Amino acid sequence: MYLVSENCTGHNGGQPSFAKIVFSNGKQISDLMTEIKEAILLDYNTRRKSNSALKEITQDYLDQKLTIQFNQKIEGEFSLYTSEDPHCCPSYLGFYTYNPYTHQIETEIKPTSLENGE
Repeated sequence: MYLVSENCTGHNGGQPSFAKIVFSNGKQISDLMTEIKEAILLDYNTRRKSNSALKEITQDYLDQKLTIQFNQKIEGEFSLYTSEDPHCCPSYLGFYTYNPYTHQIETEIKPTSLENGE
């Protein structure tokens, strides 16, 4: 089950996502979006330890920027913000592939055009 709520406030807020997987054997992952968020943050912070050019990020908007589609593995997009970023403009954009069976994630993270000085 995957639900995206609508932004009904009229502001520039994102759209939170909620997902749950129920396997045929009855096993469940009830808070999938939190599991994916934590995997993305761990992956980014691991990369940051060996790459001093990567900025420290905040978790403030990550919940609202995850998207998801299921095709054997879960694929989606996300945005990462530094504490200086306005809500409209994250420093990094990324794509992920998450395996709910092994709990492993692969990410591709790129600076936004603003980060590149464009």
